[in-house]
Formats: sequence, C-alpha cells, structure tokens
Amino acid sequence: MIQANELRVGNLVKEALCGETIVTPSVLQDLLHGAENYEPILLTEEFLIKLGFENDGMFMELNLPARMTIRFYHGNCSELDITQDGKVISFKHGHLKYVHQVQNLVFALTGVELSGF
Repeated sequence: MIQANELRVGNLVKEALCGETIVTPSVLQDLLHGAENYEPILLTEEFLIKLGFENDGMFMELNLPARMTIRFYHGNCSELDITQDGKVISFKHGHLKYVHQVQNLVFALTGVELSGF
C-alpha cells in the first residue's frame, strides 16, 4: 500500500482494477480517506525508459537542466549517481525502489516533471 503523503499529482501508481494510473487530486483524496487499492510501481529499466532515461550500454541516464545527470546502474535500478558540475552523489543502498520516487526526486532537484506516459 502507498501513502498519500508520498505522492504528488502526476505521479504514476498502480490501481488494483485499472493498472497503471496517473495520480490526480481525487486519487490523493481516496488515499487520505483510507483507500487501499493503490500500490507503488516497482522501478525497472522499462519504466526508466518511459521516464526519458537512455540506455548507454552501462547505465540508464537522464540529462536534466542545470547540467545535472541522474544515472542508474543496469541490473540494479535502485543504485544511482547524481552528478552536477563534476560533483557526484552516490546512492548505493536501494533508496529508490518505485517510479513515483524517481519522479519526486527529479522534481525536487530540478522542477522538471517526468511524465512520459
């Protein structure tokens, strides 16, 4: 189950009856009132491509404004590096597991919405 406070309008989640669905204000209201029919979507290379990442043979990489790059390692979508102006922040312990978390991270860092669905 997913909590409303983890989501923003525009995030992608799984709804029990419909499959993938984009979060709307009414979905957030449902979750605030105890709806249990929404789940997070596990992050996979397929979803990274849908979000705009490119496969460079070794990484799944997304170039963003402000000379920022987010790069996931193949075979383990939860490990990533964020680089900007030659500085690197590495996350090696599976902090990101779901599609909405990547959408929220990119928005928090850049203000860019990832919504290639």
